[in-house]
Amino acid sequence: MDQAVLPAFVGIVPDPQTLVTRIALNDSRVDQAVSLGAALVAAGEVTVEERLLYDVGLEITVPAQVSRQLGIGETAAKVVVSPILARASKLPASGDSKSVIGDMSIAPGSSYDFKVVIFDDPIEPFIQEWSRPHLGADGSRVSVSVELSADTDGRLTARVDAKNGAGDTMTGVTSPLRDGRASLIMDVVDGSAARFHVVAPEDLRKAAAAVRSGK
Repeated sequence: MDQAVLPAFVGIVPDPQTLVTRIALNDSRVDQAVSLGAALVAAGEVTVEERLLYDVGLEITVPAQVSRQLGIGETAAKVVVSPILARASKLPASGDSKSVIGDMSIAPGSSYDFKVVIFDDPIEPFIQEWSRPHLGADGSRVSVSVELSADTDGRLTARVDAKNGAGDTMTGVTSPLRDGRASLIMDVVDGSAARFHVVAPEDLRKAAAAVRSGK
C-alpha cells in the first residue's frame, strides 16, 4: 500500500496516510492486479513515475534581523527551510541551497551539526541529523553550499561543499516508516504544537532582502 497506493494521493488529499489505512485490499485479487499493471506497463499502455512522498527541509540558523522580519523573535533562531525538495517531485530529484536559500556558512568550531527534516507528519516529522568534522581551515568560518538529492530507492543524499575545496557527504532516507514516535508536550491546552519554525524558501528570501535594503 505504501509503495503503490500512497504516492497516488500525495499532494491531492490533506492526509494521505490516514486515507490509505482505511482502504481495504482484497488479498485474493492482489496478484491479479499486480500482473495486470505489469502487463500494461510492458505494453506501453501506461507509464510509471516514482515521486517524492514528503517535503524535505533543512535546518539553518537565521540572524536576529531575519528572525525579526519573519516574526519569530528578536534573537537569532533555528528554522527549518522547507521544501528544499518538494513532495510529489519526480524522482530522482535534487535541490541546492544557493538557489533556494542563498549564501550560507559554517560558524567557527571543531565540528558542525547538520539536520534534515522529512515532513511525513506535521507534528512529529522524521529528523535525520549528523555531527561532522568542521570543513573550515583550523575550524574557521567557511562559506558552503548544500545539495539534497533523492533517488528512486528512497535514499537521501546530502552534499556539503565548502568554498575552500573541502566537502562532505551524508546519506539517509526519504520515506521513513512511521514508528509511533512522539515528544514531551506542555499541558496547557489540548492538542500538539509544531516543533519547528518552518519557513518557506520564498518567505526567507523576502526577509533577507528586506534586511539588506535596511527595512
